[in-house]
Amino acid sequence: MAKPYSRVFKLDNGPSELVETPVVRKKFRVTIDVEATLASGTRGETLPSSPEGVCHTEALTERLLAQPELIHRILRCRAVEVAGQAGKALEAEYGWGEISEDELLGPIFAKLEPDARAYFTEELEDGVSVYYFDGYDATVERASVAQIDEG
Repeated sequence: MAKPYSRVFKLDNGPSELVETPVVRKKFRVTIDVEATLASGTRGETLPSSPEGVCHTEALTERLLAQPELIHRILRCRAVEVAGQAGKALEAEYGWGEISEDELLGPIFAKLEPDARAYFTEELEDGVSVYYFDGYDATVERASVAQIDEG
């Protein structure tokens, strides 16, 4: 599971030292399918409330229908916007929404020697101590938008 990873550390006023540390890498695929719709109503939901609103909306829709590339771009932009909202929902269900980092790692920190525990402890302004560890991260390796139907 963990693979060794070598790094060079420069000690204070001393020689550099090659140290092997364990590294764990996992890839996750997060998939979000979004359907974007062009319709005559406001955000595709309801028809305008006034007769002139219906006429104006139909006129705009007709002009948009004459420019499929513009429709594609508008719908793609809306899909990307909504995907951000889906990301927030994923975070609430699978991310830090259900438990804090401190709660998750607290039992591990509690088993460390006092010096090591002190190294990872941070005092907040209100006098509360929390554990802090920045030895993990994630980066997006690929992001794209693709139309998945011919509609």
